[in-house]
Amino acid sequence: MIDKLHEDAFNGNQNTLVAYAKAKNILNHYTKLVKEMEELAQDEANLYEPRFELEGFEFEKRNGRTMYDFKHIQQWQQLDNARKDLENDLKNALKLKGKIQMADEDGAEIELPKVSYTKDSLLIKSK
Repeated sequence: MIDKLHEDAFNGNQNTLVAYAKAKNILNHYTKLVKEMEELAQDEANLYEPRFELEGFEFEKRNGRTMYDFKHIQQWQQLDNARKDLENDLKNALKLKGKIQMADEDGAEIELPKVSYTKDSLLIKSK
């Protein structure tokens, strides 16, 4: 099915947008399947050594990483809000660049943020 979709799209036998939408739909279904199977697979992997091979597949069970949440700490919240305020000020300064001279209270030129862009995306909804 996937090979035929690929062939039809690249040979011009299927509208590229429709083929792309179908491929995204297939991907979404497989992603859902993998998510639903993940807990069962983790449970079964616990029956083996941390590294093992099964039917030509190599598996390695790794512990999850440690994550920290600081959002409940008042000092962190204050610093985070100050960071957000600074970012907004710098974004506004960048928008005004060339229109007015941007300097801090000491007269030093304000260093502006670097700008980059992500790739364009195409939103698809099925009827």
